Amino acid sequence: NGAVEGVKILDCDISSNENPSMTKSRAQAFGNSIRRAVFKSSPLPLPEDKSEFEKELTIKFSAG
Repeated sequence: NGAVEGVKILDCDISSNENPSMTKSRAQAFGNSIRRAVFKSSPLPLPEDKSEFEKELTIKFSAG
C-alpha cells in the first residue's frame, strides 16, 4: 500500500573529509531528520506495474 513501516539508517559517516564539521551529534540530528522526512512522505507512490514493487528501498542522502 506504499505506507512506510520503518526506517533504518545504514551509515552516517562522521569522519568524512568532505564535511569536517560533521560531529557525532550533528550526524545523529541528520539521521533523525532523514527519518522524519521519510515518514512524512508516507505513503510512497506505487508503480503502475506491480511487478516493479520493492518492499525495501534504499535512498542515499548527503549533507551539503
